[in-house]
Order: sequence, then C-alpha cells, then structure tokens
Amino acid sequence: CIRDRANIEGNHEFSFFVVDNNVINAFALPGGFIGVHTGLLEATRNEDELAGVLAHEVAHVTQRHIARRIHANQRQSILSTAIMLGAILAGAAGGGGDVMQGAIAVAQGSAAQQQINFTRSNEYEADRVGISALAAAGFDPQGMGSFFEVMSRGTTPIEQRLPEFLRTHPVSSARIAEARGRARSYQPVHTTDSVNYGIARARLVVASQETAEDAVSYFERERYEYQSDEERYGRAVAYLRAGRNVEANRIFEELANKDPEVIAYHIGLADSQMALEAVAEAMETFARGQELFPRNLPLTIHHAEALLQIDQADRAHEM
Repeated sequence: CIRDRANIEGNHEFSFFVVDNNVINAFALPGGFIGVHTGLLEATRNEDELAGVLAHEVAHVTQRHIARRIHANQRQSILSTAIMLGAILAGAAGGGGDVMQGAIAVAQGSAAQQQINFTRSNEYEADRVGISALAAAGFDPQGMGSFFEVMSRGTTPIEQRLPEFLRTHPVSSARIAEARGRARSYQPVHTTDSVNYGIARARLVVASQETAEDAVSYFERERYEYQSDEERYGRAVAYLRAGRNVEANRIFEELANKDPEVIAYHIGLADSQMALEAVAEAMETFARGQELFPRNLPLTIHHAEALLQIDQADRAHEM
C-alpha cells in the first residue's frame, strides 16, 4: 500500500493508495480515502485516463455521495419496513397471502429502483465535477470519457466477466457521449505522460506476467532503439527478474546517465549491480542516490535490503 496525502479545495483531505490487485477497479471510502487497484493502472493507456479515474473518485467525496448514500439507505430501509409491516397487518386482517407477498415485492422493488436511481445520479455528478477538476489540473478533460470507452469496448455482456469497475461504475453509451461532450466545452489540452507514470506502469506489467520469460517477451516485442525510456526501463526490470543481469545492468546504467533525476533508474542500477555481486559499485550507486534524493522511501528500502544481503544489519536497521 502506497499512500499520498493531499488537501483539495481547502477543506478535504485525501489519502491515495494503491492496492496490489489485478482486478480493474478504483473506489472512494469515507474520510477521503481513494484506492486504485494495480489492475486499473495497468489498464489505462495514458496518464490522462488515470487522472480521469482519480478525478471521478475525488468528486464522489467532495459531493458527499458516500454520506448521502448511507442516509438514503437508512430512509429507504424505514420505508421498506413500513410497507412490509403494512403487508403483515393487511394479511392478518384477511387480505390473504397474495396481498402480503405483493406488498413485500413492492418494497423490495422500490428499494432496488431507488438504489439504481441514486447510483446513476451520483455517477453523472461525479463525471461532471471530475471533468472540471481534470481540466483545472492541466490534464486532458477527455481522459475520463476515453477510459470509460476503453472499458466498455473490452467487456462482454456476461455480468460475471465484467471488470469490477463497471459493476460499481456502470457505463452506458449515453454516459460516455455526455462525458465526451462535456470535455469538448474545455480548451483542448495536449499532455505528455510523466516519467513516473510510465515507470510505475512498466513495473506493473513485469509483475503481472506469469513467468519471467513472459515479462521479457512482452518488452522484446519492439526493437530496443524504437522504445521509450520507460519501456526500456521495463525491459531492464524484466531482464533482472529473468536473471539476465548483465543486460539489465547495461540498460539501467544507460538510463541513469541519460536522466540522473529519475530515482528509479538509480535503484535499478544498484539492484543490478548487487545481482552481479558488484557490491562496492552498488554501495556507491546507493550513496550517490541518497545524496541526490535524501530520505526517499523506495531508495532507502532498496539500500537497506542491499545492506542486509551483505550482513550489515546494524547499518540497515539504523537506516
């Protein structure tokens, strides 16, 4: 679980965290907790689509949809109970079993319809507010509708095969069209994915493959010279997983020299050096990384784990 806290609109505090789960889903919880499954991050095609999902979930919190749903469920429960009690009294007064069963069916149907209407209303409102936030944050406002479209195209009509995201966030062609149309009311934005997004997605692709060979094959589908730095990073991580440490080390060294501001490249280089038993070089790489990015959590953890490998538990514990 990776957490990041942020204040949005001054009076909402959010905690964003990643759930290590291949199911495509995202959700909002009471208290401003926004969860994103690794499966959803991997399913996005660009950072605008991921930002669109996050904006939608944030809107559920800012519009108090969770609190309103709890309140609505309580009211509906009281209404349903009243209808069923009335049915019992009618049956006792001679109305018969059919009257009682019919009233109970009405109560259940009313509760189900109320929930459907409430969900549909909340989803459209979260889309509207989320798209506005998406544009204000400098992302492409088409990102939300784009991801909805991708999800709807990649599903079958069989409910059991629907991604969890579509079960909790039902998407219709009308909703996609409305999201697309609303996004067109904002100025067009041309964005570029951040390096961190590409790196995170590349690592997830490697981890999601069943075998190390599958991970290598995934990144070797395209020639190295045509790949982006993030894709080359994914290839190096796959090589490291497969034990092809020399090839991984060569790529990590190239990336770290080309763009020394990216923490993940330093970590990958040091990890590959440890895999090659080049301990002195690995410790130098970690030390250089700590100077550039003091107290960076992933870097510190990898450094401490490397110290444990060379029986320096005291230094690892202190770190």
